[in-house]
Amino acid sequence: MRATLVLLAAAALLVPAEQARLHTALSLQKHVVFGAWFAAIAAGYALARLSRVDPGRGWAAVMAIPIAASTLFATMGQAAALYGVWPNSSALINVLRSEVQSHGGVYLAEDFDVEAYYLRDKVPWQRWEHVPEPSKTPPTALFVGRIEPRKAPELLVEAVQMLRRELPDVKAVFARGFRAGPDGRPQMFWANGKASILDGCDFLGHVADAEMEALLSKARVIVQPSALESFGLAAAEGMASGRPAIVTDTCGIADFIRQAAGGDVVHPGDPCALAAALKPYLCSPDLAKAVGTRAKNAVREQLDPDYIAARTEQLYERIHAA
Repeated sequence: MRATLVLLAAAALLVPAEQARLHTALSLQKHVVFGAWFAAIAAGYALARLSRVDPGRGWAAVMAIPIAASTLFATMGQAAALYGVWPNSSALINVLRSEVQSHGGVYLAEDFDVEAYYLRDKVPWQRWEHVPEPSKTPPTALFVGRIEPRKAPELLVEAVQMLRRELPDVKAVFARGFRAGPDGRPQMFWANGKASILDGCDFLGHVADAEMEALLSKARVIVQPSALESFGLAAAEGMASGRPAIVTDTCGIADFIRQAAGGDVVHPGDPCALAAALKPYLCSPDLAKAVGTRAKNAVREQLDPDYIAARTEQLYERIHAA
């Protein structure tokens, strides 16, 4: 029983402890509530022992008290918060219900989050029309995103250090927020010291959207070495400005880059592969221009909002016809 209690306590604390290690509160309330189920069992047993209830027979009844209480109080707060955030779709449901009942068939449904996700894919490529071509830029790689474990910025730091042994002019620019240490440098505690040498790496901190055009004009290639990206908006915007994009194969945009021949796709967690993919573009401005042109054309043709709207309409028409 003691081993079981330890296992239950570990299960309750594991995810919150990992989030504390990563300095992120993303979905923390959900994980705490889920862990409460495990903690409640252990707490119930402990209360049963303290109240001298026979643990072999009567402790289950006592256990129900902390389980019910912890679940009720934890989930009531979360439910109230979500109720205020989620849109009220009752009017829409009433309209849809009558339509579905009057027309038989198979329906394609989207929820609120799915719609928001697909809207992110619409890259306003016209915004990047006047960014100079990459052949006129120094050998600089651009990273746009927060300095956090999921974005894996340390991989680009390592790749730059490898390349600078042969190409000392190579640089990497990191745009967006980060947690600074005592020396003002970003703390990448999850990298186990692999990103301790930051030669050739400029960390700009927060960059306003209005400044992104000027930032892209100074970069030759856009890099998104994330461990996971649902799409990869930064890479898409870099491609729209005529930059080759290098992403990992766990980014949603990876297949689009392959099909467009608009950059390179590498395995996540491999700084050597990232350095090898970067080197040709940083050595050859003409190659960066040629690949960047293909990337730019692909974004114009396939990620244009009008094109996406037309494709979506065609999809609905095919489903309706079926």
